[in-house]
Amino acid sequence: MGFDDSLAINDVEEKVLGVLTDAGSLCYYVDTEMMTKERLERDEEQVAYNGYSLTYHMIHPLMTVFRIGSSPWEGNDELAELGKQFTRLRTREMVLTHMLDHGRKTMDDPFSDAFVKSLREQIALAAALAEEVRSATAAAFTRILLAA
Repeated sequence: MGFDDSLAINDVEEKVLGVLTDAGSLCYYVDTEMMTKERLERDEEQVAYNGYSLTYHMIHPLMTVFRIGSSPWEGNDELAELGKQFTRLRTREMVLTHMLDHGRKTMDDPFSDAFVKSLREQIALAAALAEEVRSATAAAFTRILLAA
């Protein structure tokens, strides 16, 4: 069992999400206006003072370890870049889904319908983009194998 396996088996990412949810931090300063692709990307590039950005920056390194641990092709630039894109989108999907499923329990005010709708839209977009990246990765992997 390797480093990434020990993290996965012990559900470290779920424990991090659980601690932030229990502390009420997951949805701090998160509103409908921030649920755009551009704003999420900005909060992923640098740590911002809100629950989404903090959570993203805590989960993304774990997802990166999982990706590196499961990929023997990390030395290939094209596959490494596709892997980074996939990890970013998968992390976004995971954090937003957790926020949607568990965030209300920690907020004094329930989510508005507009916020729930925007959350669902961003989750669906992240999942669709992650699937596109997964397909591109499979195509690149096939090209590399055929070239070898």
